Amino acid sequence: MTLLSPKSTRGTMVAEGYEQLRVAVGEPVPLGRLALWAGARLLGPSGALEEPVRGLAIDSRALVAGDLFIALPGEHADGHDFLRSVASKALAVLVSKPDANLGIPQLVVADVPAALLRIAGGFKRRFPELIVIGVTGSVGKTTTKDYLGAILTRFSLCVVSPGNLNTVYGVPLTLARLTSNDRLAVIEMGMQQAGEIAALVEAAQPSIGVVTAVGPAHLEFFENIKEIAKAKAELLTRLPVDGTAILPLDSEYYPLLAKSSPCRVVTFGLDSGDCHAVGCVHHSGGSRFLIIWNPPASIEQKAAEFEVRLVTPGNHHVRSALRAAAAAMVLGVPPETVAKALAEARTTPERGEVYHRGGITILADAYNANPLSMSAALETLVGLAGRPVAVLGDMLELGPTAPVLHYSVGAEAAERGVAVLIAVGSYAEDIARGARDHGSKEIYEAADRRGAHHILQKVLRPGDVLLLKASRALRLDLLLDGIEKE
Repeated sequence: MTLLSPKSTRGTMVAEGYEQLRVAVGEPVPLGRLALWAGARLLGPSGALEEPVRGLAIDSRALVAGDLFIALPGEHADGHDFLRSVASKALAVLVSKPDANLGIPQLVVADVPAALLRIAGGFKRRFPELIVIGVTGSVGKTTTKDYLGAILTRFSLCVVSPGNLNTVYGVPLTLARLTSNDRLAVIEMGMQQAGEIAALVEAAQPSIGVVTAVGPAHLEFFENIKEIAKAKAELLTRLPVDGTAILPLDSEYYPLLAKSSPCRVVTFGLDSGDCHAVGCVHHSGGSRFLIIWNPPASIEQKAAEFEVRLVTPGNHHVRSALRAAAAAMVLGVPPETVAKALAEARTTPERGEVYHRGGITILADAYNANPLSMSAALETLVGLAGRPVAVLGDMLELGPTAPVLHYSVGAEAAERGVAVLIAVGSYAEDIARGARDHGSKEIYEAADRRGAHHILQKVLRPGDVLLLKASRALRLDLLLDGIEKE
């Protein structure tokens, strides 16, 4: 692997762009203890077993001298292919396919991702007093995590999942950062298939579980949305009886989620729930609304009403703030702290950020996409002042339902009054057909973002509001550079 220019990280050197694929261990642990947690057998020299592991790296480009290198299998590359290249720097490697001539300790296991989760569980068990909040759902996980992290870091020492590291690879990196000083941890938990949330919960042991929403995401791996709801409920079924489940009251799957919870339930919703909003006002500079907190009888707190301002517009951001506020107030965070933290909170990039360039307002929401998040983004777009223009691209992992769901996105864009629609990618024809069948007149199709850029050059005019929305693979965020140059 070619190294990029290095960037300093806590006195170490990590290839720029790969910082999130390596973590400095919060309180270093002897290699032998990690081997025990992983259930690994040792191959190679044993002299390093008492050496402290100061970092975990899941990519060879992120490795720092003295790290444990995790040889993860991958869709495009296998970490085992890079064992020789890391041998001069790594303290040891965690592998399922050992190299007899490597010359450094190898912790050999049958399944590297499963062993990494066992190591993550070991890190968590070191701190039994730590309160973990797990966040999952079909949409809004990262933004909810960002808002909750912004609140709780004002309230106590708190570790928060960085970016969207929410997988069986990312969650262990977050748990490895824990120290004895930390009191709280906010862990985002994603999935593609049933059982993955359960594995993350086994490692993180949350006592508060937040389900943001249930919708048609990852349908490629599930028979229907109800099965997705059951997979999300894996977070809830494993909560302790004295824990708290924070659930969307306005979801049709709320009864299933509530029934899955062995503990008290706190609800949220845009218009109803223990934590809900009143008087939402949106503009290109953000949102303003009142949070109404009426805690259930199981929570001995006073009701509260307080104003919240967000720097990002849209009801989907309001919902994320409500989820975060509910979790924070369950923990005893004062309303004024919640309000101040939310006003200053910044979300992970490309999740509804607003830019102003050349007289055009740009709503950049191009990190990921599914039907729920598409609908939320379109709702926000048409609620802002200006001619609504949308560049909408592929939503991935929808399986056989993909054509009809992309058609529905086009139909919704037309029904909401999008003036100009540019459909991009493999399902552009379906999006365009849905819009055309429901009354849209100005519709364009492009094979990729470059084609979309050429169209934008012709159709954009000052005063427009532009939405960029698609799954990450289409990289619609790069259109921002082109618009800036124009």
